[in-house]
Amino acid sequence: MFVCGVDPGLRGYQCCLPRDRSGEPVFSLPPHEGGRISRVACVRLVRDWLAAGVRLVVLEEQQPMRKKGVRQGSVSVWSLATTFATWATALEAAGFREAEGFDDAREREEERHLGVGGLKEVCTRPVYLIVAPQSWKARMGCMGAGGDRKRALELIVEAARAAFPGVDLRAVERAKDLSRHGASADKAAALLLAEMGRRLLERGAGASNPR
Repeated sequence: MFVCGVDPGLRGYQCCLPRDRSGEPVFSLPPHEGGRISRVACVRLVRDWLAAGVRLVVLEEQQPMRKKGVRQGSVSVWSLATTFATWATALEAAGFREAEGFDDAREREEERHLGVGGLKEVCTRPVYLIVAPQSWKARMGCMGAGGDRKRALELIVEAARAAFPGVDLRAVERAKDLSRHGASADKAAALLLAEMGRRLLERGAGASNPR
């Protein structure tokens, strides 16, 4: 079984990890068409994931950001909403269903009873989980930038390198995407999203099969 993390931005990556930690992460880039993410190509890609054994996809929820204290304009917000909707639609069209019952506000209670709220469905059908940026960053140790966007990107890269010291996070074809570490924060984010999903499943397995 595989878990996939999706950073749904135009420059975002996707990363697939084996649930049993038996192999290396596999990265991909979103299929583009005319400057936009192609919906048809996304559906094909997700179906390929399904055929390869992906059963859980962790999709980052897109939210307007502030840059130097200024909220993003309507065009940027529209782009975020469109790319997120494209991935959610592709997942649904390919046969994935949103995991029910997951709510960070009830996280501890759900994990105590179910391992992970709603993720027990992974045993019977492929599901996807929508997580807010602040949620997965808190879980994966990427918080603490204090509103500094550059530092926020560096924290994502640092967390990914700490968890996966041997994984190449470089993306030299995207100069704007590079932090001072020489690594892609978008690539690191997809890796951490996938790892978050894998850890949630491991907790669920432990709760379902207590030793």
